[in-house]
Amino acid sequence: SQSNIVTIKYNSKGEQLWTAPYEGEAKAMALDSSGNVYVTGQSGGKFVTIKYDTAGGQPSWVAGFSGPSRGNGETAAIALDGSGNVYVTGTAWSPRSYLNSYATIKYDSEGHQLWVARYDGPMPYYPGDAVAIALSASGNVYVTGSMQGGSAWDYVTVGYNNDGKELWAARYDGPAKGFDQVAAIAVDKWGNVYVTGKSDGGGTDYVTIKYVSGNSTP
Repeated sequence: SQSNIVTIKYNSKGEQLWTAPYEGEAKAMALDSSGNVYVTGQSGGKFVTIKYDTAGGQPSWVAGFSGPSRGNGETAAIALDGSGNVYVTGTAWSPRSYLNSYATIKYDSEGHQLWVARYDGPMPYYPGDAVAIALSASGNVYVTGSMQGGSAWDYVTVGYNNDGKELWAARYDGPAKGFDQVAAIAVDKWGNVYVTGKSDGGGTDYVTIKYVSGNSTP
């Protein structure tokens, strides 16, 4: 059966105001300062991002991204900046590595694609899944997820400037050389970047890393 994205707005009393269906699977949501709703996920194996107006739940725009035709694309996270630009990140097939890897997209407030930034790591290439995104006050974009490294998976965090140019990439491989899986990312007002998740190797632990002022050295 076909999955559908269903977005619902309730008032402060829990009364349903509108429902907006769209074919696909939702992964993340964000709101702007005017209350407009942004939903991202996948539809037909492609990235899809939708902006709904807050009053009636009608789509203001729908932006799709397929990249190369091979493989499936699926967003995982979304963020908005103060100018109304929309950033989404997820996993898509890479023409460079011929594997699934990070893909991050910036749209303007009207849904026009401004840039696409891909990361599939240094050679030898390995598959990776982006799971979270955060923005700094200076306009930098930080994406994190997990990427295979040999027989294990590691944290991999990538920083971009506001034009989508890669600033740095940082990998964390736990001491047990096991399965390290990122869950979330945050940036503070000084531009320090924090990522957290689990490190699995003979036991499972939380592992949180701070990168000072966006530098790739913890």
